[in-house]
Amino acid sequence: MALRAAALFLTLCAGVHSEQDATDLFTVKLLARISAIDAAIEGALGVAAVDLATGRIIAYNAGTAFPQASVIKV
Repeated sequence: MALRAAALFLTLCAGVHSEQDATDLFTVKLLARISAIDAAIEGALGVAAVDLATGRIIAYNAGTAFPQASVIKV
């Protein structure tokens, strides 16, 4: 019984680890695609996205200050 419990625990841990790896891989690939788009255009690009289910944030050029120009309307 203890062996089964240990096997179940290890299986669940492996699943969580794989899910985390998939999330990290997704983030790396997404940021690489955004970077490729940024390299192909003129001007400055900034992107921010929030996963509403988990609260996780993905940001590209988050520390860059962008002039507002006509983006904000009063």
